[in-house]
Amino acid sequence: MVFALALLGALIGSLTLRALVAPSARAAPARPPAAKATWDIQCVDCPKRFDEVSNHSLRVNDAGYPRLAYGGDHLYFAWEEEGVWQYATVDVSPGVGAYASLAVDKAGYSHIAYQDSYRGDLKYASQTPQGWKVEVVDSAGEVGASAALALDGLGRPAIAYYDDSTPAIKVAQGSGNAWNVTEAIPLNWVARNINLAIDGAGGLHISYYDLNGGDLVYARQTPGGWEVQTVDAEGDVGKDDSLALDADGNPYISYNDETQHTLKLAHWTGDAWDLQTVDAEGDVGAFTSLALDSGGLPVISYHDWQQESLKLAHFNGAKWEISVVDAGQGAGAATSLTIDGEGREQVSYLATADSLLKYSVHGPEGWRVRVVDSAGQAGDQTSLALDRAGMAHISYHDVDRDALKVATNAAGDWITETVDDEPGAGGATALALTGSDEARIAYLAASQSTLKYAAATENGWQIETVVADAPLGASIALALDADGRGRIAYYDGSDGTVRVARQTESGWEIGTVDSTGSLSYVSLAVDAANRAHVAYYDAGNQDLKYASESADGWDVETASSEGDTGNYPSLKLDAAGDPCISYYDMTTLQLMFAAKVDGAWQAEPVAASGLAGFDALGLDEAGNPMIGYYDDLTSSLKLARRLESGWTVETVDDSSDAGSFVSLAVAGDGGPRLSYYDATDSDLKYAVGSAAVVRVYLPRLQNGNQG
Repeated sequence: MVFALALLGALIGSLTLRALVAPSARAAPARPPAAKATWDIQCVDCPKRFDEVSNHSLRVNDAGYPRLAYGGDHLYFAWEEEGVWQYATVDVSPGVGAYASLAVDKAGYSHIAYQDSYRGDLKYASQTPQGWKVEVVDSAGEVGASAALALDGLGRPAIAYYDDSTPAIKVAQGSGNAWNVTEAIPLNWVARNINLAIDGAGGLHISYYDLNGGDLVYARQTPGGWEVQTVDAEGDVGKDDSLALDADGNPYISYNDETQHTLKLAHWTGDAWDLQTVDAEGDVGAFTSLALDSGGLPVISYHDWQQESLKLAHFNGAKWEISVVDAGQGAGAATSLTIDGEGREQVSYLATADSLLKYSVHGPEGWRVRVVDSAGQAGDQTSLALDRAGMAHISYHDVDRDALKVATNAAGDWITETVDDEPGAGGATALALTGSDEARIAYLAASQSTLKYAAATENGWQIETVVADAPLGASIALALDADGRGRIAYYDGSDGTVRVARQTESGWEIGTVDSTGSLSYVSLAVDAANRAHVAYYDAGNQDLKYASESADGWDVETASSEGDTGNYPSLKLDAAGDPCISYYDMTTLQLMFAAKVDGAWQAEPVAASGLAGFDALGLDEAGNPMIGYYDDLTSSLKLARRLESGWTVETVDDSSDAGSFVSLAVAGDGGPRLSYYDATDSDLKYAVGSAAVVRVYLPRLQNGNQG
């Protein structure tokens, strides 16, 4: 059985510019020991993700060719040679690459400091003739945010970064195979936008934004320790700062005045800070990156919020010359500026409207703009079925393209295909396979006002509309009868009615299952006699309902009525045709399981679940139930199995915020297969598990029936 439901809360996308939303933390109750299992986690459709792209991500080699470091889900490296961009994944670990800071040494080799966001570590990657060497620099506490890397005159790395555990700004200096980590600047609050520069004498200079006071702060290393001073404290200032040193080692700092919505520049004259406004037209000054030209004059790239554009300000010795580099589509987020040996300005940046990483170089004919790479989101609203060979077929929603797609590994490797690219297609999906393994997909389109049905044929996808121009709810379910014809359960949001659409030779017949109360969240199964069964939630009475088709219509009964129960049901029929349902109890915040035994419903708790809403039930050949579900207490995908000792829970994927829109199928060997959405990486993922060693379902034993 497959069902889809509304997303509970905003999932974080590939780039968050002004705010991050974190789930509230709750203490998880003690659970039974996890079952032993080995999970094979596969990435099905996994576009790149860019998080916290820094103003240190772009550098050039001696020949003027650009190098770019960026990431979030992994650490990526891109470089251009003779006009052609090439790519490498430097660190394939999950959740790495944020705050990537790049430096290029005199031999042309690249060095990258970055954060492992999943583990809270600071990491460092260095390019060698043999390839990339990756190492952990600091793993004590929650470290690595706002990493900034610089190389001294001997090519030795130094990294300034934020330690959230202390809190403090720390500095790690590399020498050979060892790192010397010191606490440079103790803090009372959070520091962000950390920048590091090294002067000709090897002295370290740091600028950063004090998030608590909203101030721009500068620190200089001296023989007696770190000398810290506030540069600007008028309003909320200092955000998106960038640091460069002149020939005498005096700092320049570009930054955003959030209060005045202006771009500003601070310069240490040797006696005091000279503060000036560079651009005050509109809402400007975000994502600054600063470089000094061959004459020591400042050049700043930055974002114009009002025009959604990338701009460049160049001081010519008398005044600021301001130009637009790339206009529209959110261009200019996360800018990184460098100036090559020929005096050409080169800028990398994000165009947030399309999640593009772009690069512009200023030549004699003006700015040349290139798309380097793209981020994306794909994989929510998943629905999974296994073919006769045990290979997976998954329907899902491609968030970026706002389209319905299908993926399969039937040929070995994962292959994805667009089924319907009409805007809004795939707002909910449900997939089933015919006896000859032909895919059938029910899905919502046009902002959930249209229910459609797609059938795979030799000539492509045949698509038809089942219900049009209706306020449909975001929950549908699909099952096929013995003749391969579709049944689709859904609810009509206009009156909260549960309905089933039945495919016939002449079209679709719509029937009403239940119209009493406010009904929602449906699940569907069809038995061997071609009778449909529906589980659904009665929101008016806060009950779990079950309806079975008969010659006289629909027989409706209450499966559970204890508290507010029955949310997000998932229905399966056992070998005897009796219903089993997993669902959520919103009163006790538990995942529940109910089975009809000898004509009576028996319900039992499975696991603490918080306020989740993604669960999928499966039965193996012996009738043993298993439930894949999203545990929002730990933001992970879990599997619960009913064994002779009771319900046993194991973690499937906790590498990120994984497990929403889960769909479950059981292979012929009894092993679970799960498709699901990784909200952190915005990926469609697939997990292959093994069968449980002990396979006994107690209610069947109690009734003397092991079938």
